Amino acid sequence: MIARVVVAVAMVVVVVVVVVVALLSELYSASDFELKFKLQPGDIMMFDNHRLLHGRTAYDSNEGMRHLQGCYLEFDATDGKLRHLARKFQ
Repeated sequence: MIARVVVAVAMVVVVVVVVVVALLSELYSASDFELKFKLQPGDIMMFDNHRLLHGRTAYDSNEGMRHLQGCYLEFDATDGKLRHLARKFQ
């Protein structure tokens, strides 16, 4: 009896997860939440990788050279340094 209940609950959980994933997929691909722009030579873009879903559209490699360079900052280290500097220069 308990095994049947566990299986039934597991099936419900799977259905809920599938529905949630489908809804999130719709949100991720909704144009209402898209921001598109073209970076120019010398532009820099910074964003929080944990808070922003990002990507790029297709590009034509015949249009010129494409150069992308990435770097990563540890949030705790930069946040702590920023608070330290704010206290120091108040």
